[in-house]
Amino acid sequence: MKKIFKYSAAGDFLQDFKLNYEYLDFNIISKDRIVLASGNSNESMAEFVIINPNTGDLISKICDYGIDQTLLLTDYTPFSGAKDGDLYVNVPFVHNTFRLAEHKLDTVASYNFNTTDQLPEFTMQDMDIIHLWKETLHKNVVTQLGHFYPAEKCSYLSFMLFGEYGLSQHLLKYDPNGNCLAQTTINIEDNTDYPYFNNIRKFINGEIIATCHPDQLLNIDERINSTYWKDHGLTEDSNPVIFFYKLKES
Repeated sequence: MKKIFKYSAAGDFLQDFKLNYEYLDFNIISKDRIVLASGNSNESMAEFVIINPNTGDLISKICDYGIDQTLLLTDYTPFSGAKDGDLYVNVPFVHNTFRLAEHKLDTVASYNFNTTDQLPEFTMQDMDIIHLWKETLHKNVVTQLGHFYPAEKCSYLSFMLFGEYGLSQHLLKYDPNGNCLAQTTINIEDNTDYPYFNNIRKFINGEIIATCHPDQLLNIDERINSTYWKDHGLTEDSNPVIFFYKLKES
């Protein structure tokens, strides 16, 4: 992403401005705040950069890193969630959920995963994401955190992990003391309770937004002896289907 385009609510083009560097993603905070995610991949040397979308002026740079790389981490989720005006973010290869403030990151939660392999120790100044990617490829270790949602009496976290089913998405529910309340692996064939639960995209307002491709849904129906999607006119050429799952707040 090298340029931001601004449109009216009616879809009319208003303006655009070129960014100083290429970024992985962006999130709109307010009408005069946009945060850009670097992912250690540009010379801004900051994980997150806040700019004024009306002028393009720099407001702040947050979480400095020491080595910029050109590797695109496809499993990295910079913006993990939002609630009550707070924006939650991830840093590559870091097992912390952060709240983004205007000039810093506040740690919300830190995680320890009981996996066969563990991430090597590093600092933000010597973190080399190409080296880390090579060292952790196809190993039983959590390399990137996914989506996060703090509920009333618990929190939810998704993450990717290489294991028995290859690279699978996991969903974790834990209490304020960090105790695991429940954990499940997404998109595995023996999930009879939620056979179509696949590919978490985001947590919004206490709901999981998930998607599934039509050919996957038709294959699942064939496996469970169902004709639900075929009866509703779904074909392999249909658009992906969006699912909404309600998260329990306690």
